[in-house]
Amino acid sequence: MNISRAGVTGTIKYSLFDKNNNLKAQGINHNLVVNEGLYYLADKQLSSPAQDAMKQMVLGTGTATPGSADTWVSGPFPGNGTALGTAGSVSPGTIAGTLNAFRYIGTFGAGYATQNGINEAVVANSSPGTAGTEPTGQILAHALLSPGTINKGASDTLVITWDFVFNAA
Repeated sequence: MNISRAGVTGTIKYSLFDKNNNLKAQGINHNLVVNEGLYYLADKQLSSPAQDAMKQMVLGTGTATPGSADTWVSGPFPGNGTALGTAGSVSPGTIAGTLNAFRYIGTFGAGYATQNGINEAVVANSSPGTAGTEPTGQILAHALLSPGTINKGASDTLVITWDFVFNAA
C-alpha cells in the first residue's frame, strides 16, 4: 500500500549484502512524505529555493509508525548517514523511469553504519550529529523497513532505494 500526501506516493526498498556480495535480506515498504517534505517540495518550485538539496539518508532503530509531523528517525545511532562523497553514499535525485518519478539510492558500505536492530530510515538535507542526532534541516520522507530489523555487520553493505511518484489528482 502506498500512502499519498498531496499526490506524492513512494516506496522504500532495501537489500543487505554480505562481504562476498551475496544477498542476505531484502524488503519493500511504503514511505511517508512528511510535512517538512511537502514544504521542501513546494520550496523547490521557487525561482530561488531556500532549502538545500536532499543529500543524506539516515538509519534508525526506532519502531514507531512514521507520522506526518516527524522530523528525524526515532532511534538515531552514531556512525550513520550517507552523503555524497563520504563513507556511505547517496545519489542525487534522479528521474526514475517516468517524468513524474524520482529516485534516491543510498549505500551504507562495509565498516559504516554497523548496527543491530535497524528498522527505519529518512531522506534528509543535512548531516546527522556525531551521535546520529537531529541536525538543523529537513527530511523529505520517513519509512519503516519491512520486513523489519536489519542486523548490519561490519562487513555488510546495505543499499536503500527510495522511489517517489507524483500523481495527478
